[in-house]
Amino acid sequence: MAELWTGLCDFLRAGGPVMIPLGMVSLALWWIALWKIFELERIQREELPLEQYGALQGGAESQCSAWQETILKGWRKGKSENPKRNRRLLETLRQIEERKAERLSSTVYVLAAIAPLLGLFGTVSGMIETFQAITLFGTGNARAMAGGISAALITTQTGLVVAVPGLLAANMIQRRTRDLRERMERFCLRLARDSFSVETA
Repeated sequence: MAELWTGLCDFLRAGGPVMIPLGMVSLALWWIALWKIFELERIQREELPLEQYGALQGGAESQCSAWQETILKGWRKGKSENPKRNRRLLETLRQIEERKAERLSSTVYVLAAIAPLLGLFGTVSGMIETFQAITLFGTGNARAMAGGISAALITTQTGLVVAVPGLLAANMIQRRTRDLRERMERFCLRLARDSFSVETA
């Protein structure tokens, strides 16, 4: 364990000061990504399936997820005899819940895009350090040039290692969020249809 920690510290030290913001970006990216993935999984697990939506007409709010309950309560409280007003009400309720579901989703994409840019910044800094060493010592001192080249390669590598899995996680979150929006739309359509059926019965 001590050797692993020592190797990690040497790796971070070789990458230079750019490794600090890179590490912070990596931690923030994966904290948000894992939180969103587990949140979307929990939401789907708590949802009342489409084929059981009829139970909601009997007041079974306790069996559904938080977003279903919120839309259902807002619908029951605000619906009227005006069909256009009812459609606007459902649209508004759905959009509010969609914005909640999409919260922080784009942040994962932003952090994944920042990581390779920080790596590129480290690359440029490392090459500048290398050219300064060449200016001072010439090309005969390989040890003087090694530090800058090492920093350039390590930061580039770290930026890509953070960014590529981060983009995959962001894509997964986007896909699951899109599926949730589609389920919300089907839920609202079912509420409107069931309400219309009751009114015309």
